[in-house]
Amino acid sequence: MILFVGDGMGISTVTAARIFDGQSQGMSGEEHQLVFETFPNVALVKTYNTNQQVSDSAGTATAMMTGKKRQTSWHASCPASRSWGYFPNPT
Repeated sequence: MILFVGDGMGISTVTAARIFDGQSQGMSGEEHQLVFETFPNVALVKTYNTNQQVSDSAGTATAMMTGKKRQTSWHASCPASRSWGYFPNPT
C-alpha cells in the first residue's frame, strides 16, 4: 500500500491549484482534474492539535500514523520505543 499525505491541502488550496493548472494548459480550470483526484480513493481529514485548533505538520503526522493526537510541535520519533520528541517552532 502507498499512502500519499498532502500537507496544507485544504479544499480551497486544492481548488486554486486545480484552476491554475487547468488554465495554464489552456483549459477551463473548474473542469480540470489534478492527477491525484483521479485516484480510486481520495479522502479529507479534519486535523487539530490537543492544544490549539490550527494543526501543525508534526502533530498531524503523529495523529495519522499512531492514532494519538499531540500538542503543537510534538511528534512520534520512534514507534518501537513509544518515545516522543519535541521540536519547538523556529519562530
